[in-house]
Amino acid sequence: MKRIRFDRRATVVVVILLALLFIFQPISWTTVPKNGVLSVIIDRTDTTTADAVRKLRLSGVQTPEVILYPVVSAASAFSSSGLKKGCYQLSPKSPLISLFFKLAAGRVSYLVIRIPDGANIWGVEKLFKESPDLDRKLADFSDASLKADPEVFSGFDQDIDSVRKKFRESASVSYYEGLAAPDTYYYKPGQSDAALLAKMVRHQKQILDYEWQNRDTAATALIRTPYEALILASLIDKEAGQGQEKYLVSSVFYNRLKIGMPLQTDPTVLYAKGLETRSDPKNITKDDLLKDNIYNTYRQRGLPPTPIACPSREAIHAAMHPADTKYLYFVASGAGRSKFSETLGEHNAAVNQYILKK
Repeated sequence: MKRIRFDRRATVVVVILLALLFIFQPISWTTVPKNGVLSVIIDRTDTTTADAVRKLRLSGVQTPEVILYPVVSAASAFSSSGLKKGCYQLSPKSPLISLFFKLAAGRVSYLVIRIPDGANIWGVEKLFKESPDLDRKLADFSDASLKADPEVFSGFDQDIDSVRKKFRESASVSYYEGLAAPDTYYYKPGQSDAALLAKMVRHQKQILDYEWQNRDTAATALIRTPYEALILASLIDKEAGQGQEKYLVSSVFYNRLKIGMPLQTDPTVLYAKGLETRSDPKNITKDDLLKDNIYNTYRQRGLPPTPIACPSREAIHAAMHPADTKYLYFVASGAGRSKFSETLGEHNAAVNQYILKK
């Protein structure tokens, strides 16, 4: 037992001595960027010291992990909330100790916020509230608050006005849903939340306009406007996994629209339920399916009034380029995949196989 304790102590001493040996040496890089500045992004996914060390190595820092680990660990210990998320810029001539001071002080050149695919408006609001050093101009992300700053959504103003007129300012409609593009964004400390949100909206508008100009016009004839395509894309993102699944789900929705069949997609029911409390319910009941609200695609034909989430670029592309199929049904088959069927009989058999027999 004493020998084991001695070996552990000896290991710690060796690591500390190695760290002291290297800490005043210049940071070692695999390749030096042309501008002489290495940018390292520490984001929400980097929750441990090991994550941050791995990110440093992936960004081009060649200093051995056994040296980086105690440096990053010590820097993290200086803050009760751990390492500050953001973009740290390093110079090849800087000693390793400068990395320690930058990480410990949270001296980021840019801060980072990532909007995931399929996030909804209250999810985006939560991410904004958790993001440091934003100048809070928006009271919250409620319709009343966002309506007070229309310039943020200037690219979608006609779409928003059209929905408002149709539903007469109904509280059961989320007028600003789906207008921010999922992506990773960088912002300077002190930037306003309104300006950052406007940047996300402009990005979504650019994606949507490009995809609309390059859409499959024959396959998407039922969709009249880019905004309708955005609505459809949000349904696709919530129902499908990655890759070809999105294009197959897109084809199902188009095939249903062609024959006047309700879209019957659970995420719209979940959205209506969550909209009441601005939360994300995990399941729906038979009573939820029977509720006669404007988002319930079991009760209402056609598209819901607005998107139900912020769709990814791939989902938007899938909405503009559905697969050529005769599928009318699909059911989750496990591992993020779905089983697609052309007839109700085939679909019922798939439901029995993948759902009822579990």
